[in-house]
Amino acid sequence: MSASISTQPAYDVAVIGGGLLGAAVAYGLAGLGLKTLMVDEGDIAHRAARGNTSLVWVQGKGHGCPAYTAWTVRAAEAWPVFAAELNELTGVDANYRRTGGLKFCLGDTEFESRHRLIDSIETESPAARSEMLDRQALLDIYSEIGPQVTGASYNPMDGQVNSLLLWRALHQGFQQHNGQYLPRHSVGSIRQIGNAFELVAGNETVWAEKVLLAAGIANARLAAQVGLNGGVRPVRGQVLVSEKLQSRFAVPATDLVQTDAGGLLIGNVEEDAGLDESTNIRVLSGMARRAVATFPSLESVQLVRSWAALRVMTEDGNPLYQRSESHPGAFAASTHSGVTLAPLHATVLARWIAGLEMDPAVEAFRPEQRHVH
Repeated sequence: MSASISTQPAYDVAVIGGGLLGAAVAYGLAGLGLKTLMVDEGDIAHRAARGNTSLVWVQGKGHGCPAYTAWTVRAAEAWPVFAAELNELTGVDANYRRTGGLKFCLGDTEFESRHRLIDSIETESPAARSEMLDRQALLDIYSEIGPQVTGASYNPMDGQVNSLLLWRALHQGFQQHNGQYLPRHSVGSIRQIGNAFELVAGNETVWAEKVLLAAGIANARLAAQVGLNGGVRPVRGQVLVSEKLQSRFAVPATDLVQTDAGGLLIGNVEEDAGLDESTNIRVLSGMARRAVATFPSLESVQLVRSWAALRVMTEDGNPLYQRSESHPGAFAASTHSGVTLAPLHATVLARWIAGLEMDPAVEAFRPEQRHVH
């Protein structure tokens, strides 16, 4: 921004956080015609998106919480139109593909445990549409699986997207909708004065009628200032990246995803490590061994880099959407599923925050409406 933010008029909504969740909601709010500001700490923040493998994923989500399963299915169904609309508006193709997806099982114990989970979710939510494939059925998809692979769960609604291009498209679309972006600013304090919120971000003071906390792990620090419960903790994920390969993994898996650039992303671990973003050779080695056990041909593939990132996890693992009773106009949103849920964050959640639609699906994820067993 060329002018100081203090010279600008008040905003309808200030979104704190410029990651996938914040950018999706801000994009939706600006598209509704609301004067929207996105305040983004920048790449010094604990970017959860660094630790994802760019999956649009249904299977395995919502055990004990059918509302989350239904929300995820709804998001997956919305993805084709959402991706096309973003591409048409911005010219950025996020390379979304609905390919189906797999969760490989090594050994009978893993297969039986996964089978129980899938059956339980299907009983609660038949629309989830996951199924178990035994080894023989899996061989029809990947003939080169290793001898330890006993089968996999499969869902036809699963797929993948380039999450970096998605992030770029959301930011570009937000600004094309006349949204204002304030990067490299960390919000320190929020106060409600009358019917407006004062946000102090570095040396800038911002005024807005509404405020959305979408700052990932930082929600834990900010929420109490507007009468909300942060309800999040960091979970470390680690990723290995291979050299570029010829296309050979058309159906992504939870821990093996080939990107559109050709590299293979390996990793699906969750660790309680506090704010430690360092990699762990023991964990990385275990990820590599599992990948080779799944596809023995990967033993000769060169790994080119690795990194770790802190993902956002709510107390029960389900999305958390909050509306403050003590500070009317303050909202918070937290989830570890910023890629999959992006179409709904940009539409349904944005309309909920704007006060245009009180969707029961959103209300189900307010803390007082939890139905988690």
